Amino acid sequence: VSFVNPGVMIRLTGGLGPLGLMGVSGNMTWEFEEAESGTLVILQYAVGGYMDGGLDTVASAVDGVLGEAMMRLKSYVESGDPGQG
Repeated sequence: VSFVNPGVMIRLTGGLGPLGLMGVSGNMTWEFEEAESGTLVILQYAVGGYMDGGLDTVASAVDGVLGEAMMRLKSYVESGDPGQG
């Protein structure tokens, strides 16, 4: 965790998850904004560096994992159940 502004933003730095085993650097930002129906969560993850075969080969898998994390967060906030299956 490289930066926290409670209720507004949290930033994580590094290759996270399986990307931590690769020669990459990343910056993940979670931003929280008030919305009419609750809170809008904006997730961005920028990654650069080296991976044999190119980072674009794992981009869709990383997007899928992040999308699943967002859905589990939504489930947990709305019902108290993180939906772990």
